[in-house]
Amino acid sequence: DREHQGRGYGVAALRLLIEQVRRRPGAERLLLSYVAPAPRLVRFYESLGFAATGALVEGEVEMSLPLTAPR
Repeated sequence: DREHQGRGYGVAALRLLIEQVRRRPGAERLLLSYVAPAPRLVRFYESLGFAATGALVEGEVEMSLPLTAPR
C-alpha cells in the first residue's frame, strides 16, 4: 500500500526472506521476476543485491541474487 511505502517494511521483509533461503542446504541463488517497466522496483531490488539475468519468464523480467557469495 502506498501509504506504508518508504518506511523500510519491504526491505526488512525481503532481507528476512533472503536470510531464510540462504540457510537452506544447496541454495545458490534467489530468483524473482517483475512486470516492466518498473524503475523504482528495479532500484529497490538492486539495492538488495539482485541483478537482471537477461531472461524473460512468462513476460516478466527475471532478476537473481547469488546466495553463496561472501557478504
